[in-house]
Amino acid sequence: MSDADDILNLAELLCARLCHDLSGPLGAVSAGAELLGEGGEGDAESLELLAASARSAALRLKYLRDAFGPGTQPAGCGTLAGKLRGWLGDGSGAGGIVLDWPDLRPDQEVPADLGRLILNLGVLARDCLPRGGRVSLSGDVSGDFEMLVEGPNLRVGEAIAAAGEAKVESARAAQGRLTALLAARLGRKLAAVSEPDRLTLTIRTKDL
Repeated sequence: MSDADDILNLAELLCARLCHDLSGPLGAVSAGAELLGEGGEGDAESLELLAASARSAALRLKYLRDAFGPGTQPAGCGTLAGKLRGWLGDGSGAGGIVLDWPDLRPDQEVPADLGRLILNLGVLARDCLPRGGRVSLSGDVSGDFEMLVEGPNLRVGEAIAAAGEAKVESARAAQGRLTALLAARLGRKLAAVSEPDRLTLTIRTKDL
């Protein structure tokens, strides 16, 4: 397969991923609308279901647009941390994930491509934690830094294999490859070390 074909395949799989991530919340919006229609007028429970689902869909779409789209702007670390917490759930609800960023410098400005890399690491981390857990960022994002992913039933498989140049054959694996490509474009390298209930994603400069 040529490089152009591989890139096209990656783009198609990412589109499939986007559709998949939005299908759940948007399906709930549809279900809420049906309940309103059948009842003749909306009760409080139906209206809340509709409103919450619509908010969830809008937040997911905005995050994924920032992570995957070319129009991302430079942002402060504090802004990026807020986006990550919204995406991960910050431990709230079933499957929620707590973000721990002890070295956070809220006012530190991050270039657009580096911000996208951090957001894509967040997507990768959430993929690995189907039952919730903790994501910890350490180090200075302007240099080498780590993302530690911890939780029960840690699922690393395809996404991490793709980061290591394995063949991309699914939308989930495409996320790993995209994250590795974003790191390479910045002159960095994504390394992944997996242990039981623990995954370390390291972004390093390439002069190792």
